[in-house]
Amino acid sequence: MHRWIQSSLLVMLFAFFTGCLPNSPKSALKLAIPLISETATVTSSTTVTPSTTTTPAISVTVNNVSFANGSTYDFGTLSIHSASTALSIQISNTGTGSLTLSGSPIISNSGTNSSDFSITTTNLNSEISAGGSSSFSVVFTASANGSRTTTLTIASNDTSTPSFTIVLTGTGSIQPSMAVSYSGTDLANGATLSFGNVLTGQSSSVATITITNSGTQDLTITGGTAGITKSGTNNADFALDTTGTQSIITSGGGTTTFTLTFSPTTTGAYSVTLSIPNDDPNKNPFTLVLTGTGTAPEINVKINGTSIASGGTYDFGSIYSGSSSSAIPVVIENTGTGNLSISAFGISGGNASNFTITGSVSSPVASSSTTGFNLTFSPNAVQTFTTTLSITNTDSNEGTYTITLNGTGTTAPNINLKIAGTTYASGSMYYFGNYQTSTNNSITFTIENTGGSTLSVTSITGSTTSFVYSTLNTTIAGSSNTTFSVNFTPQSAGLLSTTLTIASDDPDTSSYTVTLKGTGLNDATADCGAVGSNGDKVILLSTSTYDGNLGGKSGADTKCQSDATVTAYNSSSYKAFIGTSTSRTVTGTDWVLYADTRYFNSSGNCIFRTDGSKKPGSFFAPIGTSSDKVFTGLKSDYTGGTDRCGSTSWTSNSTNDNGIFGIANATDSTAIYNVSPGGQYKCSQAKKLYCVEQ
Repeated sequence: MHRWIQSSLLVMLFAFFTGCLPNSPKSALKLAIPLISETATVTSSTTVTPSTTTTPAISVTVNNVSFANGSTYDFGTLSIHSASTALSIQISNTGTGSLTLSGSPIISNSGTNSSDFSITTTNLNSEISAGGSSSFSVVFTASANGSRTTTLTIASNDTSTPSFTIVLTGTGSIQPSMAVSYSGTDLANGATLSFGNVLTGQSSSVATITITNSGTQDLTITGGTAGITKSGTNNADFALDTTGTQSIITSGGGTTTFTLTFSPTTTGAYSVTLSIPNDDPNKNPFTLVLTGTGTAPEINVKINGTSIASGGTYDFGSIYSGSSSSAIPVVIENTGTGNLSISAFGISGGNASNFTITGSVSSPVASSSTTGFNLTFSPNAVQTFTTTLSITNTDSNEGTYTITLNGTGTTAPNINLKIAGTTYASGSMYYFGNYQTSTNNSITFTIENTGGSTLSVTSITGSTTSFVYSTLNTTIAGSSNTTFSVNFTPQSAGLLSTTLTIASDDPDTSSYTVTLKGTGLNDATADCGAVGSNGDKVILLSTSTYDGNLGGKSGADTKCQSDATVTAYNSSSYKAFIGTSTSRTVTGTDWVLYADTRYFNSSGNCIFRTDGSKKPGSFFAPIGTSSDKVFTGLKSDYTGGTDRCGSTSWTSNSTNDNGIFGIANATDSTAIYNVSPGGQYKCSQAKKLYCVEQ
């Protein structure tokens, strides 16, 4: 009930007051009043959200300084027709809505002297978002003497400041305007002109400096050209030449020039101030900072890694006459600060022809860089050699760098090897002989130095299984010798070999090699008895086959000595086991077997033993391992048979002639004597040879 009474009273009061308003139409108020019972209950409510309004707000800064609407900016006094530096004006939107620049043109320029103020709006945006900004620039160029003014207007949708104005002023003056340039580039007052690095004692290129007067009044160099001064340490090293320089430069673009040259007398950095007094009210005095660095090269020479001062000596030492030293590197270093130029280098005087330069140098050599070549010493006699190395360069105190080169020619060492008193050349073979396995047999080896210089033996190498070497002296004086022994102890049956290598500083034969061979024999005491006075011998089966024309017995011997199997042994001591009419039979003068001697095959097994008459006894092992046919020309009693391929023995390969042959793997008389089958009896049939060690 109380809420209903309160609502009714409020409606009546509202109607009364609105009805009392003058000129208020009665229809201006339309009111709907709900009827609410006193028992009514409010079950819901409605929230009313007010509408949001965004507005832009313009703000202006000039050269980064906040600028009020209607304020004035003064460019100051400039010479007529001289342009100011560009004035930057920034428009910012500090509001909440987008700022629209609505003017046309976007920036209005109006005033008595508007043409003296040039506006650039290239980067200016017509729409500036909230919190954003955009800029334009203005340059003042006075077209006449006196005060100049204009007004800039910025129209926008900022309702509080729809037109933002800036008053620009400046003064044109009749006065000189000085500008200085080098090589077409303007230099600001106080700018630095660098001459770079220049070698001490030398000069830079000439720098021509131009003074231009763009003002409306003649420019005067105060005190004349003599008024142009330099100050600073070693300023005299910058030469100023004002010959022909005008002290009064006419207005409207008149020019004059002077030159500068930098000629450092010391190393290091220079900084000198050049001052030009003048009557330009804005640039008096006009100064330039002149800089440059005095540099100097410094040569240093290293030979084989060691620095050698100019006038010093390098010794190649002793080199064998007729040979050459290794190439020795010569390094030219520039330890200075300036480029080092090398105009010549070479060897002269004395024994110059015995010293050789290879390679070439790079020039100039930059600071902390190097170049170089190689030197070789080649003596041709046993004497001392000397010459002079000269390097012509731009080092101020070592312009000709000289080094004395020395070297000595000596007689080279010369190695020679003797075994049991006989000389064996490098690459040859020494045969120890045939010995039962595990028995020791020692031979003395002698190393001779037939040269004039000491021979250094650095090593002796080879197999140490069956051939063992003793130690020896490693240095052998000229015309002297040393000895060592080699023990041959066969560890197995058959042919054994190794290569003995003697390494030394002999310039011609630095690696001296001899092949050592020997044959290991199985113990044959049970079958063949003890070794006889002539030692044990070997019978080998040839690799090659031959027809009956062997060239006689001497031809057969030669074939044995050159056969591949036999050459693995001491081949020069082998003869063919063949018979002739008289001389090469068991009773002849050229029989190939010794008396009371054991004969072994290539496997180290005893074949037979001869008796006191040189006749073989029973066979205990075959000569060969295959059934090869072998020419013999011997009967089973080892006398000469009649069939020996020709009337003069072993000179025919005719099918009409026959030759007695043996079977290589036989252990009875057929190893020596066979005459059948007839087809294999013919001298035209190729057969092998038995080759007997002598």
